[in-house]
Amino acid sequence: MSIIGRLIENRLHSLADFDAQLDLAFTGIPTASGVSVSEESSLENTAVWNAITLLSQTLAEVPLKLFERLSPRGKREARDNTLFNILHIAPNPEMTSFNWRETQMAALLSWGNAYSEIQFDRQTGRIIALWPIPPNRVKVKRIAGQLFYDILLPTGVTVTLPAFRMLHFPGFSLDGIVGLSPIALHRNAIALGLATEEYGSRFFGNGAVPGGVLMHKETLSTNAQERLRKAWSETQAGLSNAQRVAILEEGMEYKQIGIPPEDAQFLATRQFQVVEIARIYNVPPSMIQDLSRATFSIV
Repeated sequence: MSIIGRLIENRLHSLADFDAQLDLAFTGIPTASGVSVSEESSLENTAVWNAITLLSQTLAEVPLKLFERLSPRGKREARDNTLFNILHIAPNPEMTSFNWRETQMAALLSWGNAYSEIQFDRQTGRIIALWPIPPNRVKVKRIAGQLFYDILLPTGVTVTLPAFRMLHFPGFSLDGIVGLSPIALHRNAIALGLATEEYGSRFFGNGAVPGGVLMHKETLSTNAQERLRKAWSETQAGLSNAQRVAILEEGMEYKQIGIPPEDAQFLATRQFQVVEIARIYNVPPSMIQDLSRATFSIV
C-alpha cells in the first residue's frame, strides 16, 4: 500500500467503539461546570433548540426536485425518474420529504453527521427508499481501502453496510470522511447555559433565597441535625413556603452563604450564552430570538 493509502487507512482508527458512543450519547460528556452534555440533552437549552430547529426546518421547506439536462442546453424536471418522488415527495413509506430532510439536518447540526440507508429493489436494482439512521449508532471504518458502515441495531446486533448502501452527509471535518460534532466540540459553552438555567430553577425553587446555614452555639448530635434539617426544609424550602417567617430557638442564627444572582451576573451570563450558541451555528442572535441588540434593519 502506498504512503497516501496508509495515511487514509489510519484516518479512522481513532473512532470510539459502539459502547463508548452510546454511553456518551445517553449520559453526556462531563464538563467543567459539572453538567454533562449530550446531543439529546443539549436540546434542553432553548438557544440550541431554536438554532437547530430554525436551520433544519428552513432547509426542509425548500423543495428538493430532480432535474435532467436537455441537449444542447436547458433542463426539465425528471418526473419519470423514481428518485424524483423519493426526494420530492416521500423517501420512505413512513416519512415525507420534509420530515426526512428536517431529521437529516438536525442530525448534521447535532452529531456533525447524517446517515440514511439506501434501499434497493432486489429485482431492478433501483433505489426505492431512504431510511434515516441515528448517527450515534453508526461507526465508519475502512477495510482494504473501502469504506464500510457498522450499524448497531436496537436488538444489539451489528450490521455492516458498504458505502454504496449508505447516504452520508458529513459536516465540517478534519479528515474529509467523518464530521465533527458541534455539541461535543462546544460542550462547555452549552453546559454553562444549562448550568445557569438549572441554577435559576433551583434558586426560585428555594423561594428566591440564596443558600445558607443554621448556626447553633452547642454541638448537635447527628439525629438532632437531621431533624432540624428536615423541619427547616418542610417549613422554609420551596416556592410554597416562600416569604414565610422562620422562628429560631435556643439562640440559633441563620447565615447566608450563597451568592445572590445579581452578584453572580446571572442574567448577563444567560444572555451571553445565547450569543455563544448563535456563534456556534453561525446565525445572527436575532434569528434565535435574542433581540437585545436588534434593530429594524436586521429583524
